[in-house]
Order: sequence, then C-alpha cells, then structure tokens
Amino acid sequence: MKLVSIGQNDLHACVELDNLSMGGFWSEKQWSEELSKKDSICLGLKESSVLYAIACGLILIDEFHLYLITVHPFYRRVGNGKRLLSGLLQAARGAGAQKVTLEVSTLNLEACSLYNHFGFKTKGLRRNYYRNGSDALIQWSDLNKY
Repeated sequence: MKLVSIGQNDLHACVELDNLSMGGFWSEKQWSEELSKKDSICLGLKESSVLYAIACGLILIDEFHLYLITVHPFYRRVGNGKRLLSGLLQAARGAGAQKVTLEVSTLNLEACSLYNHFGFKTKGLRRNYYRNGSDALIQWSDLNKY
C-alpha cells in the first residue's frame, strides 16, 4: 500500500470506508468539506486506487488537530495505522505544526494503544463526548520528536 494525499477525487471512497469501519462517523457533506479545507491534511493508504485507510486533521497556527484515523477492518493490526499516523504527523510538522492534539474514546483501546506508542499524553477528559455516551480523552504530543 502506498501513502498518498487524498482529496475531493476520493470523496466517495472516504464515505464508503467511513461507513464500513466507523459506522458513518461523518456524512458525505462533512467529508467534502474536510477534503477541501485549505489547512487540512488528509492522507490515505491506497493499493491499485482502492482506499484502505484514512487520516485527517487541520493545522491551526502551530497546532495540528487530528480529527480522524481509520483502517479497513481487514487490514488492521498489521502496522497500517502506525504507518498512516507517522506519515500524518510528519506532514503536520512539515506544515509548521509544533504540537498535535486529538480526542479518543475511552472505549477505543486499540486507538489509545496506538497514540500511546506515539507518545501522546492525556491532558483532559470530555464527558459523554461521543454518540454512544462514552467519554473522550484529550491527548497531546510534541511534533518535534517526529
């Protein structure tokens, strides 16, 4: 799989992968807006033009806000999430970000483990943040180490 920038041409593939792997976290309109934002960084893992993983975030001055990372269920636990997140963090640093932040569900143990691997530290909690009522950990990391 190849790490690539994704954009409006990948809209339908993003919506399809989102529905498959996250149950429709974002609508098609939200995906379209995210893929067209000037300060967004959206990367994917593709093979033969098929999208298997997505990661998106936004640069705000010197901070990168990681919004989403997902991998097709059949391609998890083989390093694709690490590869994708590493590429995204490097791109954010290359765009001038010095810190990165994200929210992750306290129930998403795989994601928590991934972020821990990259040195993220919990700095806060948002109660009942997600649709299912789960809390969100607010995590931060320093991009100067990537």
